[in-house]
Amino acid sequence: MSFFPVIIYFFFATSKQISMGTVAVVSLMTAGVISSQTSLWREENGIDEAAMANNLTAEWRAEEIAFKISIAASISFISGLAQVGMGVLRFGFVTTYMGDAMVSGFTTGAAVHVFTSQVKYVFGIDVPRFPNLFQIINTYVRVFRELPNTNLPTLLLSVICMIVLYIVKVYVNQRYKTKLKMPVPIELAVVVVSTLASHYGNFKDRWSIKVVGEIPAGKFQPSPALRRLRNRLCDNRGIVAFSPVSISSAVLMVGKKHHYDIDSNKTQSPPMQPFLLA
Repeated sequence: MSFFPVIIYFFFATSKQISMGTVAVVSLMTAGVISSQTSLWREENGIDEAAMANNLTAEWRAEEIAFKISIAASISFISGLAQVGMGVLRFGFVTTYMGDAMVSGFTTGAAVHVFTSQVKYVFGIDVPRFPNLFQIINTYVRVFRELPNTNLPTLLLSVICMIVLYIVKVYVNQRYKTKLKMPVPIELAVVVVSTLASHYGNFKDRWSIKVVGEIPAGKFQPSPALRRLRNRLCDNRGIVAFSPVSISSAVLMVGKKHHYDIDSNKTQSPPMQPFLLA
């Protein structure tokens, strides 16, 4: 489904370089809404303690996945309505007030949040999601407490992947970019190689390295749960990320570099993006 946002943007938007895809910041915002709504759903069904102990039955796990999908679909629908409304009202004028300092601050803050969200996976430890204020501080406090439980094979694999990514991106793609017809897709290569190594090396059973698991084939039919979000629209933080993410990269970077005008009312991400990220 990630194929469709790019096609939609190609026909309707005005930036010549930007390519819409998954954005980590929107992923985190969408996940925050899903996490809070899932906690409420567990309490309503009396499975909160079982979920915390990771003792849910297969039926309840399937129900929970379907519920999360419905919340993601709801966020996408609400985001789409908000974007259509802002486009009709020509609300893109707010990008005029997005100065370099604001964009730099947004980019730095986003990088901190994204980095923080990945720390637990690098060390192979369990760190719960902390909502509301002091999220980053509480996360790092928990990370330092869990460091003695670090999964060393997971840490070693993470470090190897990061070293390979850094070497190829800096010392190959950057240094020889004039000679290469296209950059080496090292990110894709790392994913493919590590996935094959994990599968055939049986990393999960041998070293307790967490894996994604079985990915079901085919399409699913999302059913939005709008009634759950009608009184909690303030939680739909995913919709506020579109303008800074797309405008900052398109207008303030690429547009200025290539000296062409961009219609800020047509530079938003496709409405389905939060659903894809979830």
